[in-house]
Amino acid sequence: MTDINKSSSIKLFYRSQRALADAYLLYKEKSYESVVNRSYYAMLYASKAVFALDGKSCGSHNAAINMFSKYCIDNVFENEYGRNFNRVGDVRNKVDYDDDYDLLIDEVNSVISTADSFCEKIEHYLLDKGCKLDYNPYV
Repeated sequence: MTDINKSSSIKLFYRSQRALADAYLLYKEKSYESVVNRSYYAMLYASKAVFALDGKSCGSHNAAINMFSKYCIDNVFENEYGRNFNRVGDVRNKVDYDDDYDLLIDEVNSVISTADSFCEKIEHYLLDKGCKLDYNPYV
């Protein structure tokens, strides 16, 4: 892993933290569909931070979920993190594209909590890999 990979990874992780911070702000405003969206994007950017560390990238949402699942299969992360990323992605798709979807507050609570845990897990992974996450100007 190169310093360029670490730099890219850190930038993506900071972006995930901004998205998660936005999700919490939107929760306070009861903008629940937006909470789901920002929570999902927090997970997406965090997963991309992992990929960037390995010099990899992905071109679509499905590719990101599939690539992250591969990291779970390879025992880099527990399988639950891959399942949770996929589940939150499904909820985001329903919220964003299904006009008849009724989002429940329990689901919103689960999504934001899942995103928070996911990002925390990625943070520990990046720190263990030598990324310096000591200052985030965006959160």
